[in-house]
Amino acid sequence: MPDVIAVIIQANVSLSRIIKFLEAAESQDRVVERVFLQNSDHSLLISSATLSWVSSSSNPALRNINMEVKHGQKLAICGEVGSGK
Repeated sequence: MPDVIAVIIQANVSLSRIIKFLEAAESQDRVVERVFLQNSDHSLLISSATLSWVSSSSNPALRNINMEVKHGQKLAICGEVGSGK
């Protein structure tokens, strides 16, 4: 019985997150420069990025992010459930 209750709670949380995501307004204030480089050895290159989930936040969640992923390199994004991965 406790396992059934836990699964029902997890399903309810998941469903509420999906509904919140689908009903969320589109973010229009993004400033992203996408540059496609020919003959580059990078699949992904992020330079001095400032990122936040909430556009009205004066304190960004991530600041000065520098990251490069080369072709064929594996990448994993890890974190706790609900941490905003």
